[in-house]
Amino acid sequence: MTRARSFKIKEYALDKALVNNLYNDYYTKDLWPVVYILSCTQKMEAYVGETTDLFARMDAHLRDERKNLPTLHIISGSNFNKSVTLNIEANLIRYMAGDKQYKLLNANLGLANHNFYGKEKYEHQFFEIWKGLKDKKIVKNSLNFIGNLDVFKYSPYKSLSPDQRYSLLCIMKSLISEEVKTTVIEGGAGTGKSVLAVFLFKLLKTNIEDISLNDFGESEAEFIKTVYALKERYPEPKMALVVPVSSFRDTLQKVFGQVEGLEGTMVVGPTDITKDEFDIVVVDEAHRLHQIKGIGTSHRTFSDGCRRLDLDPEIHTELDWMLKQSERRLLFYDKNQSIRLSDVADKCFEDLQQLSSTNTLQLKSQLRCKGGTDYVKYVHDLMNNSFRHNRKLFRAKKYSFLLFDSLKDMIDQIKLRDKEKGLARLVAGYSWRWVSRKNPKLFDIEIEGIFLRWNSATKNWINSPNAINEVGCIHTSQGYDLNYCGVIFGHEISYDEEKDEIIILKKNYADRNGKAGVFDPARLKRYIINIYMTLLQRGIDGTYIYVCDEKLKKYLKKHIPVSNTNRRKENYNKPVVKFAPNKNAVPFYDLTITAGQLIPQKREKVDWLILPEGERKPGKDTFACKVIGEPTNKKIPHGSICLFKWKPDGKEFNTPTTYIKTLYLDGDGEIIKSTE
Repeated sequence: MTRARSFKIKEYALDKALVNNLYNDYYTKDLWPVVYILSCTQKMEAYVGETTDLFARMDAHLRDERKNLPTLHIISGSNFNKSVTLNIEANLIRYMAGDKQYKLLNANLGLANHNFYGKEKYEHQFFEIWKGLKDKKIVKNSLNFIGNLDVFKYSPYKSLSPDQRYSLLCIMKSLISEEVKTTVIEGGAGTGKSVLAVFLFKLLKTNIEDISLNDFGESEAEFIKTVYALKERYPEPKMALVVPVSSFRDTLQKVFGQVEGLEGTMVVGPTDITKDEFDIVVVDEAHRLHQIKGIGTSHRTFSDGCRRLDLDPEIHTELDWMLKQSERRLLFYDKNQSIRLSDVADKCFEDLQQLSSTNTLQLKSQLRCKGGTDYVKYVHDLMNNSFRHNRKLFRAKKYSFLLFDSLKDMIDQIKLRDKEKGLARLVAGYSWRWVSRKNPKLFDIEIEGIFLRWNSATKNWINSPNAINEVGCIHTSQGYDLNYCGVIFGHEISYDEEKDEIIILKKNYADRNGKAGVFDPARLKRYIINIYMTLLQRGIDGTYIYVCDEKLKKYLKKHIPVSNTNRRKENYNKPVVKFAPNKNAVPFYDLTITAGQLIPQKREKVDWLILPEGERKPGKDTFACKVIGEPTNKKIPHGSICLFKWKPDGKEFNTPTTYIKTLYLDGDGEIIKSTE
């Protein structure tokens, strides 16, 4: 099914003859809203913009620094309006920044992402626009590929949530206030703390004339006023982003290095703060700042840092370093992600928040997990035994939350999801010693005859070449987004049926630094529960669980749907459903259809797919197969199995077809739901 494009991409030279050339274009001549890209292939630089008066805009660019970008591409369409072009511009800036074909010169912040009539239709159209740009070699990577990149996930070129926008306004007001010295921004996993931190840096490092606040609605005037005041207060601020988790710090350094106006050297570790003073210090994952208790092999480094500032290492913490070395500081904090005794105690943050010079903000919106705040609340209640007996199982249309009896089945599903969408990983609690660290030939984990190794990379393990075949721990996954996360509950966590609560078996906990100096069982339990709650909130599209301890598995099975792949043996005794061709079953061809054209290619073999009871009779002209390729319509995801209908002219391969619906199958090949 080939669709005529509802837009055009035209190329011009940015020169004095441009105005005359534009008069020959219907949309620019009649002042329709358009999107444009200026580029220079020699320097590989580009700039994205939108306007309703391209004549005036190009005249301005011929007189400013954009004149050094000699090639102009205009994207126009009969269904474009101002909301549409703002949306296309915002998406182009976001994805081109991640694509890295060109160095993007845009400094725009506050990109428009508001709702408008028919927005979903126009977002589908963006896929086609991107494909058109790929054909012209302006971009090189697919949208799916870019969406998995860290530079895209943590890019400042994106719209903030209402939660984040309000917090940003409050943060700016705190920075220009004479009374407020410290701002604590509390937020759970996936509430966008890291994105807000990067956005703030970009804001403070961007010229005032390059800042767009179109997306701030009724608060726009207040934002503009506050931004001007902030720029006046800090025209060239000396800043540092402190990231205590070394693996995540390495990732953000790379992100900063790829954003215009930012540098990787702006992202530092806590010890670096002891060597200089700053106007503003921003701390991401502030709950992972250290104190000397339980610090293990980092004892000397910590003590040297304290003495450099004339502080007593037995009394003071890395939080004190931040307070002493900065005029203003912003602390992104979540006490539920503190996982070791060496982390700064909650009381230190609580005491700081009681000061009149401290302002506290809350981030509540769930931006990572498609299960939303309901899933986050469910996980919290699950791990803290807060369920009532009549609590319904958590189910969500856009989120997969399953427990597996077979580790092999869960690994197979994670690898399948990784092939389909990327960034699917196995993680686990620290129940096995890391013996492969010294001898890479050894295995660390053995379950059900399956041998696995811990992460071979300590920095940016999520994106390392062999990550799909390894198991990550809390230290290599905290702060990261995954599309699917398979969590292995180890032997250190169990369940007491009499007390009706989760318990910890300290002897089975293999993280020596994690339990060093922890004599209170309740405290160790809190750290380990926090680890699992953090791991359970890594997945954007889904979380899979395997449990080593039988007692804990029995408890979790009451509250987590069990994967159908686990019930294969049970299904052997079920009556076999007889299929009737073209009545309750359709032919399933082992072929692929390109999502952009919906034209089936060479057929290899055929099977039959039984439709669920209650489905309408398919008819002789209906068949099923897998769709491969980047979709033009979000209804047809890459790798999905869909129903199609032959065109009246044929039942022949290499002829167009009509899409009917997408089918969702479980591990046994049974259809569990469908989407029209």
